[in-house]
Amino acid sequence: EDFHLISSCPCWAYTRCSNGLVKLSLFVHGTAQKPPVQLTAVHGASSTRKVVSKFIWEITPQDLLEHSIWQLPYWEDDSVEESVVAPASKADALDPNSELLVKANFTDSKGSEFLGYIRFGLAGIENTQPCMFVSGMATGFWFGFSKPEYSELQQLDFPITGVTESEYGLPSQVEIIEGYGYLDANLNNKVVYC
Repeated sequence: EDFHLISSCPCWAYTRCSNGLVKLSLFVHGTAQKPPVQLTAVHGASSTRKVVSKFIWEITPQDLLEHSIWQLPYWEDDSVEESVVAPASKADALDPNSELLVKANFTDSKGSEFLGYIRFGLAGIENTQPCMFVSGMATGFWFGFSKPEYSELQQLDFPITGVTESEYGLPSQVEIIEGYGYLDANLNNKVVYC
């Protein structure tokens, strides 16, 4: 194969394969050396989409349906940005050092159901940093040291219970979300909800 960056647009490259086909690649949010996402189409063949990795805020419900466990690869390669995620293999999922996002089903206090993910491991919203999709939009519940502006928050029916799927032998994890959480410096960094 013969790899070429397209100089007029450095996010595009093409490869001329030995069988004569031309493979066109678009690198999104990265570089040709280490792209978080690589979308590939082969001229003369059926199109394919290969997800190498992506930023955590780019995860979609479809991604969770295709891969129920995602890892934050920086735990094993410190040259990877902390916000990059990739589908986890069984070996990665079962490694006790892995940092994982696991697909979860959420149910609000009125019984409505949502899809999302929970950071696997320790309990508590500050550790699990749950995220669920409401009308196709990602909704996170953890704000760290920043108190969220209540008028800008999506109005949801709390409490919301998130339950991860059991995959690769990982146990299911439950997180009860009381509201949008943050650390209040006036209360000795206690987790509070709004």
